[in-house]
Amino acid sequence: MGGNLEIRYGESDRIVVSEMYVWTYGTGFVENIEFSDGKVLDKDAINHEASVRYGTNEADTMYGYDGTCGYDINETLYGYGGDDVFNGNEGNDIIYGGEGADTVFGGEGDDHIVGESGDDTLNGEYGDDTYFFNVWDGEDIINEWTGEDRIVFGEGITAENVGIERVGVNLEIRYGESDSIVVAGMYAWTYGQGVAENIEFSDGTVWDIDAVNHEASVRYGTDENDTMNGYDGTCGYDINETLYGYGGDDEFNGNEGNDTIYGGEGNDTINGGSGDDHIFGESGDDTLNGDNGDDTYIFNLGDGTDIINEWFGEDRIVFGEGILIGNIFMEKVEDRLVIRYSEDDYVTVNGAYQREDGARQVEQMELKDRALYNINYSTVSLDLVESYIESIIEAEEGLSDEQISDEIPESEEVQITDDIDIPGSDAELQELSTDDVYEDDDHTNGIVSDTGSEYSYGDEEVIDLQEISWKECDDIVSEESDTDFITSEEIDTVIESIIEFEDEYESDENCSDACEYDDSDVDNMVSLAIQDMSESSEDNVCDSDDDNSSDSDSNSEQLWVEE
Repeated sequence: MGGNLEIRYGESDRIVVSEMYVWTYGTGFVENIEFSDGKVLDKDAINHEASVRYGTNEADTMYGYDGTCGYDINETLYGYGGDDVFNGNEGNDIIYGGEGADTVFGGEGDDHIVGESGDDTLNGEYGDDTYFFNVWDGEDIINEWTGEDRIVFGEGITAENVGIERVGVNLEIRYGESDSIVVAGMYAWTYGQGVAENIEFSDGTVWDIDAVNHEASVRYGTDENDTMNGYDGTCGYDINETLYGYGGDDEFNGNEGNDTIYGGEGNDTINGGSGDDHIFGESGDDTLNGDNGDDTYIFNLGDGTDIINEWFGEDRIVFGEGILIGNIFMEKVEDRLVIRYSEDDYVTVNGAYQREDGARQVEQMELKDRALYNINYSTVSLDLVESYIESIIEAEEGLSDEQISDEIPESEEVQITDDIDIPGSDAELQELSTDDVYEDDDHTNGIVSDTGSEYSYGDEEVIDLQEISWKECDDIVSEESDTDFITSEEIDTVIESIIEFEDEYESDENCSDACEYDDSDVDNMVSLAIQDMSESSEDNVCDSDDDNSSDSDSNSEQLWVEE
């Protein structure tokens, strides 16, 4: 006991080697013990035998020795029944808690701690400690400090039948029917304090710290209205969570980290927080707040009507299986960008036009085939010519007149001041004067102009046309439009006129040889159709011969440019 060596023999006999473990260099030490049968214990064997100690079925307190002045013994301490307290102090100790709710302090050294049955508190403290667990060991708590520590599972416990989750700053591991381990404060400190660096399973599988964090990052909701919070990593490890919602109207808060969040069914609210997040709203009418970082929003057919609120970063919308470029229609509605990708599905980018720095915009769009497009917000905001041309091109791609009418945007008054790139054409309409006159860059096709600069939108009044000019061969022709406003029904008439014109133009007899015309230039078709929706377009067209005629190329990129 204490610094002494105690040897018991017989019923009541004992020998005390006083202060054997007080002095260094062998002072006061018995180096050998010899027995009647010839067996001899040398110094190491004596220390080993002296290091094994046993408790009782009561609540025992057992201390290891610190070896401050003498030999440092690596103790093996056995508890039995009762709620025991063990203090390993220095040395590489082995401690068995036995039954009961035990408290173990490993102290310094590389300790092996076996809590055994009961709800134990295991404090490894300093050193490279190892914790052993088996089925029916109960609900245990680990408090660690420094070192390369590990958890080792016994027979029958594999990675497949273990559940692992971060709960607050703790790591929680569930195994067996009612067994669990909580690594307390694992995510409260930096530089590895309080961390279980490795988990070893009975089949030889080993998780290092990265694998542990990955497994802990995946969390699942329920069919109820759940609130799931990611972690901010303010003081410790920053985990990139993967959060799964199921049914219910859930709320997700990703906080820091590059999170992946699946909303599941229901009308969910997803807050990505900082980091480069991947957000799946899935079915239901969801509100998706990417916040800071380079966020990616993934949409599939049947996802419903969703809202995106963004804040800085290079953000992207990714469309899934079955969504083609020809199925996507964009429109500016007040300060919002609305992207429709099926009859029932669309996403609204809130505030896309609020700020000049584009902080609230989503910059890119990607399709299933990895084709990447930059969203051109300045093109989306152009009203007169762009609205016509988009409708015409979509008509050529197979949309019905009814669909086109439904998709004509309603918006506020907008002034056109920029040059216009015409989708589906090599021509560019350039601003020529303050009267908003536009001319294509090669000066061979139509001019579209308006004496005013405002184009009114409303429930019925779609576009205000005061005076239209166009280029017919080499002459510029101007006349008043037949109506101040073109309604959605009249838009259909424009489209029908253009389609009819293209069909009729295939015959040479509809044109003279006065000038050259290429029917792939959509802007000329627009000018001719607007001239008079009630009269035939064929009188306003010229061409030289068959060689200059070609089928209209309707493969427009509309409001985006392929990267």
